[in-house]
Amino acid sequence: MTTTFTCSYEIPFHEKEFDFTCGASALRMAIHALTGNDFTEAFIARILGTSPKVGSPLKLFEQNLDRVLKEVHKKTSFELEWIINQNGAFEQLKELLIKKYIVLLNHKKLSGGSHWAILRSINVHDITLIDPEFGPQKTYTLDKFDWQGGTTIITTKAYVAIRLRGIEGVPRFKN
Repeated sequence: MTTTFTCSYEIPFHEKEFDFTCGASALRMAIHALTGNDFTEAFIARILGTSPKVGSPLKLFEQNLDRVLKEVHKKTSFELEWIINQNGAFEQLKELLIKKYIVLLNHKKLSGGSHWAILRSINVHDITLIDPEFGPQKTYTLDKFDWQGGTTIITTKAYVAIRLRGIEGVPRFKN
């Protein structure tokens, strides 16, 4: 029997609005799932620093994710915590799902371009993504999934994992 690890949240699907906004769109879906608030893609892209020239490379998440989530906190009172990592492993993804993180993966599309999508589920054979370009149920076999992203700076097995602050994803509210 194959064990499948699945995202703990119902992720509202939002198709990306522009060719270069998959990172902002994936982040929008994660924030919407965690807080119940649907921020616009333009709001997230502006704070993240997304642009037609570079899209949303991992470096922008490293530099600006804190700013985005602080703005979300100001508007919602939800506190979110995150992990940004390169050189991840499929086993780490399973652990992150168990710990109630929503995981954004930076990978290559089959057409070759760098891309962001949300991890829906993973098992020993397949990985299923909620993809702002290809829909809420894009499945790859693990041997065909190219977990490498970036355009000018290549990233290998990079992810951004976000969850509500608190023990194993239980929200802690501030008054």
